[in-house]
Amino acid sequence: MNLGGRIKQMLDEKGWTQSELLRRVPDLDRANLSALIVRDAKRSRFSGGIARALGCSRFWLETGKGLPHEIEGGEFQPEDGAMSDDPALLKRLNLLFCQLPQSEQLRVIKFLEQRKALCDQLLEELLSARGVGLSGGDS
Repeated sequence: MNLGGRIKQMLDEKGWTQSELLRRVPDLDRANLSALIVRDAKRSRFSGGIARALGCSRFWLETGKGLPHEIEGGEFQPEDGAMSDDPALLKRLNLLFCQLPQSEQLRVIKFLEQRKALCDQLLEELLSARGVGLSGGDS
């Protein structure tokens, strides 16, 4: 599957028609979009606008590599061992997150950062109370 197939995949995932995408991508016309999808084109000068409109990564849209959904201008890639063995959960998380307005995305990120800091602090206190230090330095 190339660019055209991934555009179709995202349209189906969002439940959008081609008309909805055309409404959201300036200068893209029906003939160009139809040709991209039908011919499963490998590239297009519209791929950046299409990716923005679909809320997916331009890199993924053009190459099929990585995760499709963008988060804060990049793709969410978990640290080793952090949910990495459940791609369906990651896909769901990315999809839900990308549907939030940017202001809410920032609030979610801030909340998660605070929550992680609290968990790190509690773990450190627990280990300290048991006389065990955290290995690996920074936390």
